Amino acid sequence: VVVVDEVAELTVRDLGDDRAARAAQQAATGRLAEIARLGRAVGVHLVCCTQRPDADAIPGQLKANLSGTVAFRVRAAVNSWILLDSERAALLPPHPGRGLWSHETVEEFQAIDCSMEESRSRLLARWGSRLGPATTGPVTPWWQSTDSTSPGEIE
Repeated sequence: VVVVDEVAELTVRDLGDDRAARAAQQAATGRLAEIARLGRAVGVHLVCCTQRPDADAIPGQLKANLSGTVAFRVRAAVNSWILLDSERAALLPPHPGRGLWSHETVEEFQAIDCSMEESRSRLLARWGSRLGPATTGPVTPWWQSTDSTSPGEIE
């Protein structure tokens, strides 16, 4: 499973005149599309998350290779059309955790809505010490990373 949280930060972030950062952005977007395209055949699941449901957030080459879409309530029908090819996400009732799963058909679901503390206590009860410590604090943006990986290289 490969999870990309806030994929719009990777795909549509305005990097100005920084050519190296723009090249890294294009390379990363291309790699995600490649993982989505080739990974499906070998059981790699790609999860791309965003709070920005617009046409630029998930490029067409990537969206075409994602096997399903989960959408929660959106403000405008146009955003729902981008996500699901229907306006159903804009028509969802304002219940926390209510969403839509689109694969071959669109199904409405109700997810569990719980606090971070409750989630952590449930995970600790299930996994115990294997869960590891909670991580909080600032995160270095991918384009400011100090690791030795080149822009098009994935470890």
